[in-house]
Amino acid sequence: MALAADEQLGGAAREAVEDEAVWIAPGVRTGWDWATASLTATGSGAAAVANTLAKAFPALRVRIAAWPSVLRMLADRVLETDVLPRVELVPSTGAVPPADRTVLLCKLLDQLPDEDAVLALRENAAAVAEGGALLLVEQVEGPEGSSGTSGRPCTTCASRRRSARDCAARPTSPHWPPAPA
Repeated sequence: MALAADEQLGGAAREAVEDEAVWIAPGVRTGWDWATASLTATGSGAAAVANTLAKAFPALRVRIAAWPSVLRMLADRVLETDVLPRVELVPSTGAVPPADRTVLLCKLLDQLPDEDAVLALRENAAAVAEGGALLLVEQVEGPEGSSGTSGRPCTTCASRRRSARDCAARPTSPHWPPAPA
């Protein structure tokens, strides 16, 4: 609530999130074959990544799913004027709406406890169309404990930083995430 009510605090937080997303967007752009994809994105920085992808791939159909108040802010302050008409803003309170072949979760998991992250992954994976992909942009620890952001598909979740080795060790089958036991 404080971020929404206090423009200075909220503006600084949004700026930090979007600055990081602008920094990682080129890696996301080159990390996947976007030329033939349709995309639904959600999470912190999804609009900055959408700006980069929509400019690089004019035929890419982009949707951003978020709370209505967040969508208003993205339209007013983050999405660039030449990109905004090509991005569908989809009000959502949880998992992305079904239908796209590619779902991009951008910094969605890093502040969630593991059980919440697993649920978010399960619900968003269920929204991916047959033959599609769930892509994550999350903070991981690199070699020698250095941190970095990975735009590659990674099925690791989330209340703490995971190493690149942790990400590589997780299953990448189309049957992930597993059904609850």
